[in-house]
Amino acid sequence: MILLIFFKSINFFQRGFHKKGCIILLINFFIFFASWFFTGYIIYPFDDKPIPHFFLKKNPTFQLKFYDIYLQDGGIPKFENLSKKQKQRQINYCKYRYNIHINNDNELISCIRKIHPYTDVNNPNG
Repeated sequence: MILLIFFKSINFFQRGFHKKGCIILLINFFIFFASWFFTGYIIYPFDDKPIPHFFLKKNPTFQLKFYDIYLQDGGIPKFENLSKKQKQRQINYCKYRYNIHINNDNELISCIRKIHPYTDVNNPNG
């Protein structure tokens, strides 16, 4: 529907400058950026086919794709073995999906336990 409105606004511009086409174009840009700022997704690895799951972000950001390291196919890693990049990905996921602000490793572990209550983050065997 957004594309239809966008193409109609382009049609208005092809016939000459119209105030209505300009307004429709501005509305399209506003809807696009609002959806970009407040929508994110994460990939759930089900069977052999990964499935994207969309969610509304609690805080606006340009980031669209988020990662939950405890949903990856490789199993449950020990928290001590996580790289700095993996920890930052999990911090971003907690912040933008659940509005949990993290300042240290203990808060990150508690966030992971809230998201995955049946996962022991310190035991790689589950």
